Amino acid sequence: CRRCLETLVWVVLMLVFAPPAPAQEMVQTVPVYRVYFGPAQVHSYSRLPNLPGEGWQSEGIAFYVLRDKLPYTVPLYTVYKRKIWDHFYTVSEQAKKDCCTTLGYEDQGVLGYVLPRDLDLPGSAPLYRWVRTYTFGGGASTSQDHFYQTASTSPAGYTPEGIECRVWTSQVALPRTLLQIDEPKAGTNVVAGQPTTIAWRVWGGGGSVRLSFARSGDPAESWQAITSVASSGVFGS
Repeated sequence: CRRCLETLVWVVLMLVFAPPAPAQEMVQTVPVYRVYFGPAQVHSYSRLPNLPGEGWQSEGIAFYVLRDKLPYTVPLYTVYKRKIWDHFYTVSEQAKKDCCTTLGYEDQGVLGYVLPRDLDLPGSAPLYRWVRTYTFGGGASTSQDHFYQTASTSPAGYTPEGIECRVWTSQVALPRTLLQIDEPKAGTNVVAGQPTTIAWRVWGGGGSVRLSFARSGDPAESWQAITSVASSGVFGS
C-alpha cells in the first residue's frame, strides 16, 4: 500500500544523502577544444589545445568533460575515417563498433566521460550533433563533418542528428557519489492525504539517505524525519 503524510497542509519533501566518511573527493571537468580545417571544411575535438597540424585553426573551447570515469558517467568514444576526414563522437558502444567493423573508421579511444541524455545535472547541457558532406578539389575529393555544440541553433548546411549526450558548459567540481531524485519531479508539492511515491538513485555506493518533510512556510529547523532509507529504492510504493 502507499504511505501518505497525515497532515492537513501542503508539505515539502527533502532527501538528504550522506556519503560514506571521509568526505568525498571532488573531480573537476576539463575543457574540450574544437579545431577547424578549412580546405576540407571539417572539425575535430581534443582535450589538448594544440593544433593537429598545418592548416588547422582553433575555435576555442567547445564544452567540458571529465578526464576519468565516475559511476554516473559514460564514455564519449572517438572514431575517425581518414578517407573522408570525418571524426565521429558517440556514447553508443554499438555505433562505435559498427563504424569500425563495417564503415571503415579507426578506433581512437575515449575523448572523455560525459552524462547520459536523461541525467540533467546542474551546469550540464545537451550536446547536439549535426552532419554535412562537402565536395572540394574540383569535385575530386569529398569530406564528411560531424559537428558538435551545446547550442541548439543549427549551423548552416548541416543536417541535425539529435542529442548525443550531456556535457558541461564550464569547469565544475563533481562528487564521486551522486544522489538523483526521479520522483516527485523538482518543484512538486505533496498534498497531505494523497499517496505519494518517492524514488531515487545513488551512484557510487555507500552512504545513506534521510527522508524528511516540513509544512510549506515553516522555518528550516522544523524539518521532521520520516525514515532513514537505503541508498537506492522507492518509498511509499
